[in-house]
Amino acid sequence: SHVVLPGVGSFKKAVKNLKKNGFFNTLLQVSKNKNQKILGICLGMQLFSSKSYEFFETPGFNIIPGEVKKLSLDSKYNIPNIGWRRLEATPTALKEKIQFNKMMYFVHSYAFYPKDEKHIFSFIKIGHEKIPAIVKKDNVIGFQFHPERSGSEGLDMLNWYVNSL
Repeated sequence: SHVVLPGVGSFKKAVKNLKKNGFFNTLLQVSKNKNQKILGICLGMQLFSSKSYEFFETPGFNIIPGEVKKLSLDSKYNIPNIGWRRLEATPTALKEKIQFNKMMYFVHSYAFYPKDEKHIFSFIKIGHEKIPAIVKKDNVIGFQFHPERSGSEGLDMLNWYVNSL
């Protein structure tokens, strides 16, 4: 009933390994089954995109249309983004009465920017940049942060995933 796609590493290599081991098409099928929930964590979330520009342009699952691009931050901010950031809810999340005001742990140099903003449920701010932190479409949810490294608030987010759809 629940599938978790974790990920740390490069987009292209992850796609290659998922295809090589027969998981790519299986995960696409899971995403189409509305009775199953699928969660992508960090790179796992980015794989839901149409494509990534990490090193080379590489097609993703195209479950949530959009692109993965290198973070574009003011020079006073470090890339990769490593550390604790506060989640902020988007209007889409607020319409569904979901409040995100939690501190989560992030480690990433790239971010997934969905084509349709209604798929962004939460973001973080770094300077003037708004970076998607939670994406959702139907039975698919993605976390850019690492809930497993985010203590009790990360556990709260995993519980939301289990009970949200």
